Amino acid sequence: PIKDLKKAWKEKTGIEPPPHMQKRALIERLAYKIQELAFGGLSKEAQERRELYEQRLQKREPLLEKPCLLPPGSLLTRDYDNHKHVVKILEEEKVEYKGLVYNSLSAVAREITGTRWNGLKFFHVERRSL
Repeated sequence: PIKDLKKAWKEKTGIEPPPHMQKRALIERLAYKIQELAFGGLSKEAQERRELYEQRLQKREPLLEKPCLLPPGSLLTRDYDNHKHVVKILEEEKVEYKGLVYNSLSAVAREITGTRWNGLKFFHVERRSL
């Protein structure tokens, strides 16, 4: 019952739970608090990152400065229209394709296909691998 959850909240945190907190939210936050007490809280690095993200959210800034940065020197290949296309990643997010420098992978994908593409999707680059 929610009455027992509120009692457990007060025992674990030392404060009253927010008055309008839904039962599910109370369960989730109470479970986190119990784990935090048993195993420790966030690492110092994670706390600093969270604080940075909170500041950026308040200022309406992007959370990540460079969300899709591939290391310079990386080569990306794509077979398209019976041709192998190779792109080299340069400094400052520029790319080289057939000896020419482009501002983005998307520009290269458009050059290759003649249509607009998300460059990361065209070259099958997954964000989680960056």
